[in-house]
Amino acid sequence: MDGGMSIEMWLAERDDPAPELLRRVRDEVARTGGLDTSAITVRVSGRSVTLTGTVSDELASIEAERAANRVTGVQAVTNELAVMEG
Repeated sequence: MDGGMSIEMWLAERDDPAPELLRRVRDEVARTGGLDTSAITVRVSGRSVTLTGTVSDELASIEAERAANRVTGVQAVTNELAVMEG
């Protein structure tokens, strides 16, 4: 068990990591300063995360991916975010 993880989080991840992991990834992406997350969708399958939707520029795409990778328990992030034209 991770030292920074509550017993409730550990139990939730042990049984089915997806719902708790989804919440934590969404929260971390939302906390990223200067990133408009209104058009970002987060999907979780097991411990893999997929980011879809649109962002304003390439830096926003990179920051969203970094945020998802910071979450304990995430093993892989697939970044399918599209950069808006114009």
